[in-house]
Amino acid sequence: GGGYNELRIEDRQGQEEIAIRAQRDWKEHVLNDQSIQVDNQRSVLVTGLSSHELQGEEHHLTLGARKTQVLADDSLTVVGNQHISAANHLVSAALEVHLAAGQHMIVDATLSTTIKAGGHWISITPAGIFTSVPILLGGVPMPGMPAVPLPPMPLGKRVAAPGAPSMPVSEVAVEALRDEFKLLPSRCEACEALVESGQ
Repeated sequence: GGGYNELRIEDRQGQEEIAIRAQRDWKEHVLNDQSIQVDNQRSVLVTGLSSHELQGEEHHLTLGARKTQVLADDSLTVVGNQHISAANHLVSAALEVHLAAGQHMIVDATLSTTIKAGGHWISITPAGIFTSVPILLGGVPMPGMPAVPLPPMPLGKRVAAPGAPSMPVSEVAVEALRDEFKLLPSRCEACEALVESGQ
C-alpha cells in the first residue's frame, strides 16, 4: 500500500518511450556480458552514495573535452606506478603544493627552470644559474603537509538516509591521519624569528 512498481511502454509515433519505476529496490545480475549503447545523451543522477568495484582492468576513452568538479575532498591511491602525459600540465593551489619523494626527485626542463617565492627567484638556464639576490647560508626549510589519501568505502556498506549524519571515516583512516600529522611541527620557527626581528 502507498506505492507501486511500473512498467510503461508508449508506442505512438514520435512519442516512443519505455519507462520503469521501482518503488523500492532494483537488483540486476548478469551472468555473462552486458552491452549498452546510447546514440544521443545519457544522464545519471544518484542522490545518495554511488559505489563501484571493478575486479579487472578499466578502460575509458573520451573523444571530447572532460570536465570534472569535486565540491569536497578528492583522494587517489595508486599502488603501482602512475603516468600522466599532457601538452601542458598546470596546477594551482590556494594554499600549498607539496611534492615528496622517498628517494629521488628530479625536475628536468630543456630550456629553463624557475623557482619564485616572496618576490625573489632562482632561474636555471643553459646560460647558467641566476638569482634575484645573492644566496645566503642559514635559515630552516619550511615543513610541508603530507599526502594522506583516504581509502574507498568497501562495497556493500550502507549510509544513513538523506538528512541524517554522514558515515564517519574508518578508524584505520583516522589513525593514519593522526600518525601523519604528528610529524608536522606545531609552529614555524623561521616565521616567528622574522616576526621578532621586525622583518
